[in-house]
Amino acid sequence: MILLDTSFLVAFFKEDDSQHEKSIQDMKRYEQNKEEMLITEHVLGETATVLLYYHGLSAATCFLDFTKEKCIIQKWDKGDMEAALKVFREQKNQLSYIDACLVYLGRFSRIRVATYDEKILKEIKEITKR
Repeated sequence: MILLDTSFLVAFFKEDDSQHEKSIQDMKRYEQNKEEMLITEHVLGETATVLLYYHGLSAATCFLDFTKEKCIIQKWDKGDMEAALKVFREQKNQLSYIDACLVYLGRFSRIRVATYDEKILKEIKEITKR
């Protein structure tokens, strides 16, 4: 299973993104390996909003259709929220709350995170050392 981050998804859906070609190769690898793709409700909303604001309604709609067809949407419960808040409060790398949610799921649920955000990757490693 692979947890998808907004940085990866925007790169995949935005052709002029500096990480676009890398995201295509990564996505091909995930699909070839038949990896289940997981997305949080937070990332779903964040990605749709970024794509809408910067690339238009058709890009956001294409993304939403993709998630409906190919992704498992992580429903957030109180336990998840409390754990993510703990990560947010104890972080070392100035993460947004949404990024702290990814760190929580990635690290504590041992799910790999598809991200191009170095802060997220660094925080996952930092938690490992604590």
